[in-house]
Amino acid sequence: MPDINKRARELALLNAERFGGKANPKALLGSLLAEFPDYRKNIQELQQIIDDTVKDINSMSQEEQKKEIVSGNIKQKKKKEKRTGLPELKNAVKGKVVMRFEPSPSGPLHIGHAFPLILNSEYCRMYDGKMILRISDTNAKNIYPSAYKMIEEDARWLTGNKIDSVIIQSDRMELYYKTMEELINKNSAYICTCDPNKFKKLIDNKDPCPCRSLTSQENLKRWKKMFKEYKEGDAVVRIKTDIKHKNPAVRDWPAFRINEELHPRTKKKYRVWPLMNFAVAVDDHDLKLTHIIKGKDHITNTERQMYMYDYLKWKKPEFIHIGRINFTGFTVSTSKTKIAIEEGRYKGWDDVKIPFIRALKRRGFQPKAIQKIFIETGPSKTDKTVDIKEFFKTIEKYNKDIIDPTSRRLFFVESPAEITLADNSLKNKTVHVENHPEKELGTRHITASEKIYISAEDYNNLKGKYVRLRKLTEGMLEKTFNTKRQENKPAVIQWVPKDSPKATILMPDGKTKEGLAEKEAETLKEGEIIQFERVGFCRLDKIKPLTFCFAHK
Repeated sequence: MPDINKRARELALLNAERFGGKANPKALLGSLLAEFPDYRKNIQELQQIIDDTVKDINSMSQEEQKKEIVSGNIKQKKKKEKRTGLPELKNAVKGKVVMRFEPSPSGPLHIGHAFPLILNSEYCRMYDGKMILRISDTNAKNIYPSAYKMIEEDARWLTGNKIDSVIIQSDRMELYYKTMEELINKNSAYICTCDPNKFKKLIDNKDPCPCRSLTSQENLKRWKKMFKEYKEGDAVVRIKTDIKHKNPAVRDWPAFRINEELHPRTKKKYRVWPLMNFAVAVDDHDLKLTHIIKGKDHITNTERQMYMYDYLKWKKPEFIHIGRINFTGFTVSTSKTKIAIEEGRYKGWDDVKIPFIRALKRRGFQPKAIQKIFIETGPSKTDKTVDIKEFFKTIEKYNKDIIDPTSRRLFFVESPAEITLADNSLKNKTVHVENHPEKELGTRHITASEKIYISAEDYNNLKGKYVRLRKLTEGMLEKTFNTKRQENKPAVIQWVPKDSPKATILMPDGKTKEGLAEKEAETLKEGEIIQFERVGFCRLDKIKPLTFCFAHK
């Protein structure tokens, strides 16, 4: 165990060396608390150690201090460098890495899906590997038909098109059947027709059910019956494991069941469906996965799947189990969002009020900004609780860094208040306004009219005060505006002429900003991102009527 007195002396010597032979006791406290956190409960004792040590060191000559530093080989600890990018993968070979992201088609992707998707795609990019999007659709009761297309669109957009192939599990049923028959022939799986409650009691007591002792020939007969004779709930296929295993969830886990639900893609073609653990294990092996990232809540599932790897002598991939990111301040739930859409509380999966990927895209967020925050987070084993407002503050900062240099500036006046220009020389005057304060994005022209508009907020707050109409003139703000110049620095407000188009900005809190935008807005292309000065960055959603989605300040 490190000696705090020895460490205090080392730090005092190093501090004295930097500052002419005199150590500062205040400089030691933070470093010692970081190395000896238990002393937070007894600061007075620690302070006494520091004071006594510094007094002793400062009584020495600089030559004596230097001699002790050299003889004791005392060195300043190097600060731990902040990691950039993702940490390296164990046993990863460039050009050979194969990874996957596997969502279920219950709806499009949301911000919670982004974490594992980005980790997988970035590792594949890092190692020049193959990235597979695999859609888990073996449970027909939880499928939203449009999700197949939406998930692929979301994944391609978010990863910068780093999706090398798309696999749909319902296309692979024959492979699952073939693999199960191989396990039955090896006597590594059996068809169980026990009452579920009876089976649970047996398994909880670490006792096998009668079906477990059936021969492989009898199990093959039962297997064939599942396709035509047994009814839903009559039989399940189980993988043989350690019946005495300490975790009941691992004991003889279910691999197939009968499900008569109409499947959106395969209709009534199949009635015997694999459960998640079986399909995942088969696909991971068949697709030659080298590294698998999954939540640490799936550790038990990994343990279940290892029985299949052992029985079939498959090569095992590297498993990386990571912690969850739990968002507070908003319930990120596909099922709840679907209900809210059906009830009319949201207008669709791209409603700007919800943290779904297509909604963020619609608002003007860039994939690189979302990628950056999750790359910085990395594949940690620690669960994290994140306030969604703080989370978005970080993404907004990263997004601003990306979009600011290319976003033209435009005027927008909310709830317009009409102003009459008294000075005839200003009527029809054309002013030239820079499209960006720093970047070379050109200029635009705005021609004044006798009547112009400013925001109601500016009018109410600045009425009777000296103001400058941006690039146009200065004077006292009244309904009739008279030009007048004075030396005091005025408040600068934006304005638009009478023929300016109406515009709406959709806000993420569900509100809208209604007002007038300058005519330049009508030349934008749908999807283009601009900054309305004093409002924030917005993305043009529709040209007719002129509608923008607010991104952030």
